[in-house]
Amino acid sequence: MGTEFISEKSKAVAVILSIIIPGLGLLYADAGKNIGKFLIAFCCWFFLIPWLLGIFWSAAAVDEANLAAVQKARALKGN
Repeated sequence: MGTEFISEKSKAVAVILSIIIPGLGLLYADAGKNIGKFLIAFCCWFFLIPWLLGIFWSAAAVDEANLAAVQKARALKGN
């Protein structure tokens, strides 16, 4: 008769792993059951990055356009 050890998984470790690599916490929890969810989370991450960059770049473009408009208006006012 062998002794069986049951180890509990840490929620904190799962969350930290998922922050480092999206979905990695799922593999830590139970790779056999969660491989599909891991693949979805991991693949969706690559779509999230361009989306976030698009938001950031759009906001920056509006700031640049507004600054250019203000500078042009000042230049026209001065002439």
